[in-house]
Amino acid sequence: MKVKPSLLVSSMSGRHSGGVLSKNDGGRIGKKPSNPQSADQQNVRALFAQLSRAWALLSDSQRNGWNSGAANFPFSDAYGQKKILKGKALFNKLNMNIILAGGTQIDNCPAPASVEAPESVSFATLSSSAISIGWTGGAVAADTAFVVECSPQLSVGYSIAPKSKFRVVDVLPAADTTPTAITTPYTAKFGALVTGNKVFARVYAVNLLTGQTSPYLNISGTIV
Repeated sequence: MKVKPSLLVSSMSGRHSGGVLSKNDGGRIGKKPSNPQSADQQNVRALFAQLSRAWALLSDSQRNGWNSGAANFPFSDAYGQKKILKGKALFNKLNMNIILAGGTQIDNCPAPASVEAPESVSFATLSSSAISIGWTGGAVAADTAFVVECSPQLSVGYSIAPKSKFRVVDVLPAADTTPTAITTPYTAKFGALVTGNKVFARVYAVNLLTGQTSPYLNISGTIV
């Protein structure tokens, strides 16, 4: 399914990241984490530093391309007001999306494109021995990745998981088919699955050529 892309950045956590996000006039930015020595958070800082060095190595023409191209990637702030990122912020944002989804850094500002997202997602399996994600809409498209974020196991009293609970658990590459087991990465991060607990997950797609992302698709279920 083709969807209207956004400039969503996955939460900087889990296997690929772990920092906290806040906002300034340039969009989401990294925020000093409460435990700056964790491996995840060190990886986030290293990635920001990598992208900062990469920006400095771009040619004047490439930087000008990002500055002029930023107008093609507007976003709305919390008040619904249209905002435009600066060229460097857009370079960082799109490349962060790409790299966290397993893609390769882009040096030239892309033209906006569609994002091939799943039509819907669900827990194909959610038991004390296995957890898997299913979706409709076919295999993961070329030049696309699906990012799967999950919560730890929560009590059944939760109807919504706080955003701070989600961590990146897996990245599903192009050509991956439904359903896909995520038992190993989930239990490595959150521990053994326990009957009666509740798990929340959200999935979004990333266009690995542009760094644009689809909106989250949210699901939840109780372990049986």
